Amino acid sequence: MQAEKSKNILCIECLLVFTLCCVVYLANKKLISTGDSLPNSLLALNWLKNHTLYFDSFRNNYFFEDYDGLPYFFAESKGNHLVSVYPIGTAIVSLPIYLVFSIYLDVIAFIKTNITGISFDFNLANASFEPYRQAFEKLAATLATSLSVVIFYISSRLKFSLATSLVSTFIYAFATNTWMTSSQALWQHTATNLVLASLLLCLLKANRTEKNHLRFLLFLAGFFCGLLPIIRPTNLLFSIAAILYLVSIYRRTALFLLLGLPISLLGMAWNFYNFGDFLGGYTALGSAYEVTFYRFSFNQFLQGFLGLLFSPSRGVFVFSPIVIFCIPGFWQVFKKTKNCQDERLIASLAIAGIILFFSYCFYTIWWAGGSYGPRFISDINPVLCYLIGYFIDSQFNFVSSNRKIFISSLTVFLIFLVVSTFSQVLGAFSKAEWNGLPINVDTYPVRLWDLKDTQLSRHAKSLFFQIAKPIENIAIYSQKLAGTIEEVEKIDTQQLNKYVPIPDISTPGELLILRAKLRNTGLSRWLGYESGVIPGETRVRLRVFDHINTQVLETRLFVSGIVEQNHIAEAIGALALPKELGSYRLVFDLIAEGIGEFPSSSKYESYEAKIIIKCQITEEALKEFCAKR
Repeated sequence: MQAEKSKNILCIECLLVFTLCCVVYLANKKLISTGDSLPNSLLALNWLKNHTLYFDSFRNNYFFEDYDGLPYFFAESKGNHLVSVYPIGTAIVSLPIYLVFSIYLDVIAFIKTNITGISFDFNLANASFEPYRQAFEKLAATLATSLSVVIFYISSRLKFSLATSLVSTFIYAFATNTWMTSSQALWQHTATNLVLASLLLCLLKANRTEKNHLRFLLFLAGFFCGLLPIIRPTNLLFSIAAILYLVSIYRRTALFLLLGLPISLLGMAWNFYNFGDFLGGYTALGSAYEVTFYRFSFNQFLQGFLGLLFSPSRGVFVFSPIVIFCIPGFWQVFKKTKNCQDERLIASLAIAGIILFFSYCFYTIWWAGGSYGPRFISDINPVLCYLIGYFIDSQFNFVSSNRKIFISSLTVFLIFLVVSTFSQVLGAFSKAEWNGLPINVDTYPVRLWDLKDTQLSRHAKSLFFQIAKPIENIAIYSQKLAGTIEEVEKIDTQQLNKYVPIPDISTPGELLILRAKLRNTGLSRWLGYESGVIPGETRVRLRVFDHINTQVLETRLFVSGIVEQNHIAEAIGALALPKELGSYRLVFDLIAEGIGEFPSSSKYESYEAKIIIKCQITEEALKEFCAKR
């Protein structure tokens, strides 16, 4: 009777946790994603609706508009089909959710057909489907992440008290990138967190189960171990750790793992069939963009190590300082590994997480491209937060013996918890864009160490201005805008703080990093990119005209700071020159983004420069040409 009552209470607790997570994750009412998650948001639905895993029907659709050629998240398979460059594991995990979405679309199509009398169906490749795609992706990510939080909570209740479980679950759900990464878009990390948390629960249950149910739990564990690497290849480390742990504990009984592992063959076969490589499209992606993903050198390791931990715009100790308590938590686990199965399990997964962290130190793009905070660390979150549970549990037991130490550690813990949670709130609710402004972080990674304009400070200012409303009356504000562009120069990216004139002659497609010197001559202050204010942010508009005065390009230079009347400012931005040969005219003028151009009555003139694009043959190319002749 008591056991049944406890189960009912646990079910209620889980329902409350799930509901709270869904409400919080959906509260910002927007999808926060990049192209990385786009194939994951369509693959399962494409199979359910179009009965194929290939994206051939998406060729040259609206996804291609922002890319010169094939979007990076698609690749050509060996059979000349358009496929996702990423593994199919995330689509497999999200398939039950997308099955519900598919039924919903069928119902809507049925209703529309019967109302209008005209046969209706959804075209997944059409731009009109984009609102549905985004809504489904956000909801799928929210549901999957909320479920992973519930599973984490159940795992914690198996080991810790109610208070410890609630705190560690809160940290996992709202004080790490589980919120800003896993729940906001259908990343590989979303599926990884769900499957890893499920594996953890399976193995903890196995340690408490009689033989009758043990075999089934081992089968499930094998299934999750097989699923992890086809979601994300680096997850293989967790699978290996779990398998070694199970073999060392259960010996022959661990053979039941083998019944679940074949799920990995499905993903491997797909990768090999389409790419000729068991790792899938990553090799093709690296070749297409001439990127070396891993560089095994001490300099690369040091850069990645310091960046992943301490970078002002990516460091895990900056965005989620609460995870530092996993270190004393690991010590608590390590002390019990000799005699306790649970601790051996957690230690095994923790060691796999440490190895994964070190592998990312050698990753050349350790900052994870266009993301918020330490995205790569998201895969380790279930293990990190379980270790924090050990720390919390030991502190509760320690209070009676030394109250001063308890109060001190609790104070620090609460401060770190508030900071960690607030960093996630900033990312979820602010409207700032940091990764691409003023220059894409992948092009100019030195920004990751800029203390004046960090990702957190940009989002904090944006959220503040969303509440404070710096522009009370847009009409009056825009009428008082005025300024001059005094000079535009090219930034020498090889030498810090070195500027040179815009070159008269350049090569097709060359990327120029430009800086403009400006002066505010109006009565309205300028709001720069750090403010994150849209509409109203002052920018330099750059338009490129060809020899017949046809506009061929338009981009922006981004003004820095909040510029008062008669103050000097700088604007910085990137320009990818046209690939067609010829002479071009570069025209710079000032605008308030989202509002319009500066008033024509303002005393400023546009700034112009001319550039000729032509092929330049290097000595090496000339020698090679002559040798072939």
